[in-house]
Amino acid sequence: MLNIGRSLLQLFYPELCNLCARRLLSFEKIVCSSCEHSIVITPFHTISENFITRRFYGRVPLISGTAMFIFSKKGKVQHLIHQLKYKKKKEIGVFLGTFYGKQLMENETYRSIDYIIPVPLHPEKLKSRGYNQSEQFAIGLANSMQKPF
Repeated sequence: MLNIGRSLLQLFYPELCNLCARRLLSFEKIVCSSCEHSIVITPFHTISENFITRRFYGRVPLISGTAMFIFSKKGKVQHLIHQLKYKKKKEIGVFLGTFYGKQLMENETYRSIDYIIPVPLHPEKLKSRGYNQSEQFAIGLANSMQKPF
């Protein structure tokens, strides 16, 4: 009965890809498979000395550092981040965290971490946005990496 109701809902309000606006297939979430495969992830999590570790060298004690994306204006990533931050689409943060967590689990350095801790958001920003975007990303990371949040 639940599947029938869900199917009827999809008929009138289909879930669309957050990047290309195509109708999502039943196994797709947030973005379609085509768009998901076009999202470029940095290889920083596989390289111990990378742009991120060099950037923080001497400033803070750092064992490893990584970044999921290299930001480019008007790109797909900017569109997703904009929807996460300003269109109140929390599920995008969880999706991105889950997506990246799977990548990180391929590296021993990240498999051995103890906790996933989100970056706090200033109380005024939290009030205006309604939620902490990094917390949503951290929830996805924690779930896919099977680490405490």
